[in-house]
Amino acid sequence: MTKTEAPYGSWPSPITTDLVLSSAVSLGDLFVSSSGRAVAWTEGRPEEKGRNALVYQRLGGKQEQVLPDAKWDARTRVHEYGGAPWAFESDSSILFSSFDGPAFRVERGEDGSWGEPKQVTPASSVLRFADFAPHSSQKGVTLAVVEDHTEDKPSTVVNTLGVISSDSNGPTLHTVASGADFYASPRWSPSGQFLTWVQWNHPDMPWEGSELWVAKVARDSSGSLNLSQLVEPGSAVKVAGALRNVESVSQPRWALPSEDGTAPDKLVFLSDRTGFYELYVFEPEGDKEVKLLLKEPTGADVG
Repeated sequence: MTKTEAPYGSWPSPITTDLVLSSAVSLGDLFVSSSGRAVAWTEGRPEEKGRNALVYQRLGGKQEQVLPDAKWDARTRVHEYGGAPWAFESDSSILFSSFDGPAFRVERGEDGSWGEPKQVTPASSVLRFADFAPHSSQKGVTLAVVEDHTEDKPSTVVNTLGVISSDSNGPTLHTVASGADFYASPRWSPSGQFLTWVQWNHPDMPWEGSELWVAKVARDSSGSLNLSQLVEPGSAVKVAGALRNVESVSQPRWALPSEDGTAPDKLVFLSDRTGFYELYVFEPEGDKEVKLLLKEPTGADVG
């Protein structure tokens, strides 16, 4: 055996970077279906060139690979640091963003196998999608953050809030809100009468200065969603938040509806207006005042 002398830390090691990372599967973006009977999440897999796989499991069932073909990568580059890349449409239907841009729907058959993904966004090499919010009763209608890289420079990329519609006529995309530099967290209210989102502008980061908005959903004479102008004119209001590092808002969620469906929509969200992230509540059909969810401030971050 030949003895080799080398400076400390410079000798060859059998423990390589590839060896360490090959087993470091990362989990993320875990969501529960609206029925509570299914759960799914992403797995970042270094051994598959770092792609994000989608894993699904029903209550009492086994784990299922939603995208077994390695060509599918459930990731998004919206805002460059990403956003939620997938969402449940139902217990057996999932929307996801592919890393190269378009969004797809993949459905689970009665035999438990997942079909081939079908594109639900218009053909484009410059659009990215994230933060999907499927409508609870109108299949094929989904809110999403849309990022347009037609002019692919940081100063000219355009972010909007959009509504995706996919039916027998093919996919369509309409703008819901525009003008801000960034958008996030679009959500339909349980009644379907309102929607909410978060927006902010450069140079703020969303945890420095951001705004929470609520708008009334517009419908046509038949009562169907008016997709070409989804927000009723003049109904969009800023609920909370302030730009330029003044107040940050995040994680807007509509409270669960009452069993009889008669309770008004109630929006719960986080704001750091006191110096701590506290829970606040807003009722668009109530007195329209933002109120602490608890009786007194906690004096600590919640969330």
